[in-house]
Amino acid sequence: MILKERYILYFYLLLWFLYELQGVLGVTGSSLSLVVVVLICAISIFYCIKVNVSMRDNPFYFKALNLLVLMFTLYGIVYCLDGPHYMAGVREDKPYNYLKSIYNSLLPIYFFYYFSWKGLLSKRMMHLLLFLFFIVATLTYWGSSIDMKATMEQNGVEREEFVNNMGYRFLGLFPMLSLFRKRLSVQYVGIILLMTILLLCMKRGAIIVGLVCMVVMLLEIFQSAKNIKKVFIILLSIVTVAAVAFFSIYLLSSSDLFQMRLQATMQGDSSGRGLIYSTFLDYVLYDTNAISFLFGLGANATLEHFVDYAHNDWLELAMNQGMLGVCLYVYYWFAFFKTWHEMDKRDGLRFAFGLLLFIFFARTFFSMSCGAMDVYSTCVLGYCLGASMRLKKLKET
Repeated sequence: MILKERYILYFYLLLWFLYELQGVLGVTGSSLSLVVVVLICAISIFYCIKVNVSMRDNPFYFKALNLLVLMFTLYGIVYCLDGPHYMAGVREDKPYNYLKSIYNSLLPIYFFYYFSWKGLLSKRMMHLLLFLFFIVATLTYWGSSIDMKATMEQNGVEREEFVNNMGYRFLGLFPMLSLFRKRLSVQYVGIILLMTILLLCMKRGAIIVGLVCMVVMLLEIFQSAKNIKKVFIILLSIVTVAAVAFFSIYLLSSSDLFQMRLQATMQGDSSGRGLIYSTFLDYVLYDTNAISFLFGLGANATLEHFVDYAHNDWLELAMNQGMLGVCLYVYYWFAFFKTWHEMDKRDGLRFAFGLLLFIFFARTFFSMSCGAMDVYSTCVLGYCLGASMRLKKLKET
């Protein structure tokens, strides 16, 4: 049975690697791509049910996660059954993509939690997965950059630099670095590599969150060191910060796009998000009736009414699921925080889980978080939850 489940874990990870590498492998939109998506969703749903039916004393986090998944499922089903939708005169024929994105974002947490609780997703395996995830993410970053350049050239625009959304994917690797407590070289080299790629992606939100993660990680490494080793840690931290600073200075002197985005940030330019936020907020407060205010306008209502996402989870939920969605989201973050507060501190679990809490919560205000979790993040999230429960069981026995 254990051997069979181990193969299921390997197969699931392989499916995710294929999913992440669709653009690089050139299978986007192909039959293979469809099969991969269906298999991932089917396996994820199965283990979501398995965790809730056959496992007892699950972390408090799952109570809130279950409610979110149930809410999104109900709204997604109504969205699929409601017929064709129109956005600015353009027909949208694939409303099931709403459920696909939600399930790919949230359900893998159940899968990785189950296999971590069983001991099949071990700390040693997480070490290996960090390297594999980094390679896959780097290949995806490279492939998306090539695609953006080709698209620009087709439109008669020659550009060498682009803002790449892959920056948010690399953020998910920071918590995995904290699992390498006894391998300082991996942690410091990893911090430098991740910050380098975040800077190259030029996503301002990802860079800011990444800088906070870097500082917090360096402080955690210092606090965990003992006696004379602290001096060595300080020297390594200075080298790490200097390397990131020098690369930032290099980009500032050589990249027009980096200069432009830094200047825009200094001037308070948020890429039009201020106008988007105020428009959505005004609509929710003044242009909805009592029913739509409480229960929202339905899945993807933001696209139908404004042809764009809110780029803010709270406003997205207020539009789509109303105050029901907002209240459940508040409860979700309360459960996330409470679970982190009660988590075992050994093996870097509590610290890694705390980093995820910060990264995901910060993203709710300027990006999409709950519907855009990547496998790099959900893997370490599920691992921390499962490993913490195993330690709790060992204490009890």
